[in-house]
Amino acid sequence: RMRPKRTLVKRTVLLTAAQAERHMDGAFMEEGRYSLQVFPLDGSIGAAGMDEDPAFVCWVYYEPRDEAIVARAWKSSAVDILESEREVVDPETTIVNEQTLVETREQVCFFSAFQWEVLREDHRQKEHR
Repeated sequence: RMRPKRTLVKRTVLLTAAQAERHMDGAFMEEGRYSLQVFPLDGSIGAAGMDEDPAFVCWVYYEPRDEAIVARAWKSSAVDILESEREVVDPETTIVNEQTLVETREQVCFFSAFQWEVLREDHRQKEHR
């Protein structure tokens, strides 16, 4: 028997390494009632306002009824997730990690093995060899 899929929303946040370490902690995620997809950023993203410290873009997933709890958990690290756009996650999503999130009751953290580069409109992508 299949469980009904969860209704989820997601928001995007930019985190420092210290903030990311706290918010990727399993117990903290359970208490805060959210799941994550984490994308490490290339170290040379001064343009994104994070200097040279490691930084991460995260998609924060949660059930709409838990929004106040989730917002409070993030506010404890001086991150106001309510400032970013709230997107509804399609229950029939083709994104594999999102499929897992809508089908499970546990909080999950997916961490990308690839570094991502943030570019301003007037900058070109670096050559990687």
